[in-house]
Amino acid sequence: MENQQLKTVSNMSSEWANWERELIRKNSLHNTGDIIQPSSFQEFGIQLVADIMDGSKYANNKVVEEIFDQMVKSGQPLEGPWHEFHPFIFSAAMSTSNDYCQKNLVALVIALAKFPGRQAITNPSKDEVNISKAESLFSDLTGFGMMAREYWNGPGLLLHAYGSHEAAQKAWVNLHRFMAHLSCAQMRDPTDSLDEWVEDFGLWAIAEGLEDQEGVKEWAEAAAAWLLIAGRDIYNDPTWGRRDGNKAPGVPLRDGPLWDCRLANGATQESRWEFWKFRLQELTKQAADAAVRNSAQHALEAMKRHESPA
Repeated sequence: MENQQLKTVSNMSSEWANWERELIRKNSLHNTGDIIQPSSFQEFGIQLVADIMDGSKYANNKVVEEIFDQMVKSGQPLEGPWHEFHPFIFSAAMSTSNDYCQKNLVALVIALAKFPGRQAITNPSKDEVNISKAESLFSDLTGFGMMAREYWNGPGLLLHAYGSHEAAQKAWVNLHRFMAHLSCAQMRDPTDSLDEWVEDFGLWAIAEGLEDQEGVKEWAEAAAAWLLIAGRDIYNDPTWGRRDGNKAPGVPLRDGPLWDCRLANGATQESRWEFWKFRLQELTKQAADAAVRNSAQHALEAMKRHESPA
């Protein structure tokens, strides 16, 4: 059974790699009128991320040095290949809801964020300026939560790549699953450069999906994914999502109108978790989309488990 699961994951990563190569060709046709094959660095990045995703290569300092070497060999200023590489991580994450794949991608992000620079470089003759620049770019995974927010504010922005509303919505939810796994990893092995932006991305999704009726269609399933995967951390940490400040005990404020109304009528910040449960319960019965109903049910069950001692 385990071998079959790994084979499925391997096929999944191979399909993503082929899809990414085709997307590069299509984008080049759209931008230049010519079909251009992925560059040698893009091909390296696609294959590396696919190997990380299916577990045939492990994310560690050696892999990060390999990325650095290929960035230098590209002959471009390092910003160029870096900005080609890191979207592959997001793209691969959006291609799957498989937890094994997504946790492997999270390990790659953490390895990049913790890149020890000169200590990891085995060849002392390498350009010190490039090493310093790579340290700065990799540590700029500060941007990972912020990048997700800047690049994608809803599934509509994924339509160009995915071609249909259904496929874009799946990719959108998978993105949030990945970010929730990253949040959990950050909680257990803090990485300063990731900071609170990842949590902020999650709190934004939950507020949009459960605290605003207009956000249910696009955001509720993503909100449920956060509470399913990272709910125990949210429940146990009264400062979760702290980047927006903590005006009262309990989960900090990034409110939607439904929760604002509750606060105006005397609710306290401590009761926000219960309000989310209430909204999920409503969605299990009222949501028009079966995927939303199912995800709400799973999240609701997980939240009740999170309330029990670990």
